Amino acid sequence: MNSIQNNKSHNIELKNQLSVIKNSVAIILDRAKYGSYEKFLEHISRIDNATSKMIDELEGEQSSSMATKYKRILIPYDGSKYSKKALNEAMEISKKFFSIIYIVNVIDAALDTPTNILHGLANKKLRNLTRELIESENIRTNAVLKNKMKSCMNMGVEVRCEVMVGNTTESLLRFSKTHKIDLIILGSRGLTKVRKIMALGSVSRKISEESKCPVMIVH
Repeated sequence: MNSIQNNKSHNIELKNQLSVIKNSVAIILDRAKYGSYEKFLEHISRIDNATSKMIDELEGEQSSSMATKYKRILIPYDGSKYSKKALNEAMEISKKFFSIIYIVNVIDAALDTPTNILHGLANKKLRNLTRELIESENIRTNAVLKNKMKSCMNMGVEVRCEVMVGNTTESLLRFSKTHKIDLIILGSRGLTKVRKIMALGSVSRKISEESKCPVMIVH
């Protein structure tokens, strides 16, 4: 995005310079060969229009290139303020370049359960309890993501959401590869709902190191 903004600023400056050159040429050149000053200005106007058209086409090519490059954006979302910032950033990109946003939450399969609950339970009961916790978290998270998806779609952005269970980093990287994601935007840190640890910081680092597509870290 910064490169496009810089190019646009450069193009505006170029237009201003062309205007100065045009005025200077009007004074310096021999107007006699155009028959009249009006015809000379008409000639300069044609040059100005042609130049403006070239600049507009260049800006259009830049926007088209960006739209193609970042067609699918992945947002790992855990409800933290950092993931919300990441989603807002993706929204801005999507509205400009018609990107599809994938909002994904990964429920860590290795859920921590309070020790006093686990104490004395057999392995079978432990597995059942873990399964119930995952199912409960899955239902809650799906409701949150669908509500967030509805809000985004009301703003004219195409959004899809998914909840997965497994290792966070591996699941996100696999999702990125399977869905041919062009850009991953994630928060620098986040607080998981189950483990209560600052987990997304390490996830962000690992994804930025191992991802095959560009990764944007939002602070």
